[in-house]
Amino acid sequence: MALLAAPPCHVLDGRPLAAEILSEVARDVAELKVSGRQPRLVSVTFGDQGASEVYVRNQRRTAAKVGIEFVEVNFEPTMGEAEALAAIERLNADPSITGIILQRPLPRHLSVKRLQAAVEPSKDVEGMHPQSIGQIVYGVSDIGPCTALAAVELLKRTGLKLEGLEVVVIGHSEIVGKPIAFLLMAAGATVSVCHHMTRSVAMHARRADAVFVAVGKPKLVGPEMIKPGAAVIDIGINPVTDEDGRSRVVGDVDYDAVREVAGWLTPVPGGVGPVTLSVLMRNTVHAAKRQRARPAPPRAPRPLDRIVIRDLEVMASLGVYAHELAARQPIRINVELEAERGGEGLGVVCYGEVADAIKALAEAGHIRLVEDMAEQVAEHCLTDPRVQSIRIRIEKLSAIAGAAGAGVEIVRRSGSAPAFVPQPISSEDY
Repeated sequence: MALLAAPPCHVLDGRPLAAEILSEVARDVAELKVSGRQPRLVSVTFGDQGASEVYVRNQRRTAAKVGIEFVEVNFEPTMGEAEALAAIERLNADPSITGIILQRPLPRHLSVKRLQAAVEPSKDVEGMHPQSIGQIVYGVSDIGPCTALAAVELLKRTGLKLEGLEVVVIGHSEIVGKPIAFLLMAAGATVSVCHHMTRSVAMHARRADAVFVAVGKPKLVGPEMIKPGAAVIDIGINPVTDEDGRSRVVGDVDYDAVREVAGWLTPVPGGVGPVTLSVLMRNTVHAAKRQRARPAPPRAPRPLDRIVIRDLEVMASLGVYAHELAARQPIRINVELEAERGGEGLGVVCYGEVADAIKALAEAGHIRLVEDMAEQVAEHCLTDPRVQSIRIRIEKLSAIAGAAGAGVEIVRRSGSAPAFVPQPISSEDY
């Protein structure tokens, strides 16, 4: 008896779908800009993360193509978790930021789950906040995990009717496998999720009309596990080295062998990856629209501390005359700061740190004018997001014969700070 030939396999190239999504995103971005809302995506990394460098570069390039402003924020890899949570809180509070993405991997001492949960849900363009996942379960969200949404979008391109479709998901991670299952169940599919404790993955996979694979093991899925004509969505990304020493990236599916059996198959690379990137941009636009329609409530103000440094005397190279260029001279500095008590782990601004910074600026090199030095001190202090305003007085003690001092006094505020009202300095401030 002659064997039935397997149906021809259709390659599910993700690039055309990604181009369509990005075209829609570009139109939406243009409309948002007209309404005065510039989408801004902030990428957060900790230290030199070579593993995420390619992803960040692709995100930056794609964002530029569609008109999304892409900002990279890099924190020290030794930053404590409390301080990292406070940093995310500051990004949440910035109304100019419409989306936040945490680049993985994170340093081992930081909890991915806690940091992800700290991201404001309306800015969670990764779709990984617990609230975002919950909305997927209820089928009410337009934002979800990028890779999961991309994989489901590619399945829809097959034309298979999702209602009643038998689907097997191999891999049950929180960012891919489980969200895929929730998305497909919301569409009416019958879904089985397999993992490392499943007794016979092959038995489940062979009966499926569609198989999603997201495990991270090259050639995990072979032709004997696939029903003829089934759709296979390969989400794995595995670097391998061939016998001749060449490096390349493969998926979790034995591509050449499974192609002889499957009806549809995604390549790696070029399948789910490009669509994932386009979905991230689409999520960023959806987040911007949400925030435009529902402005975030104002953050409750934190207590303000008043930090006072009185009569700090330092030696500085300051002035325009020849004798002032030749030698350092004594100057007296008085400073008042109004500063918020920081978020988790940041605490209050320490006057000792401010005094040390002022001394370092005075010793750094020659400064022509007292006004220049005052501006430098003010600028340095206002780079701390907790500092709301500063009043600084600098006196050259030997500037005028017979005078106690001559100099300048300035008042500066951060862009979001209320008007600074200087208070008289008295002994009660110490």
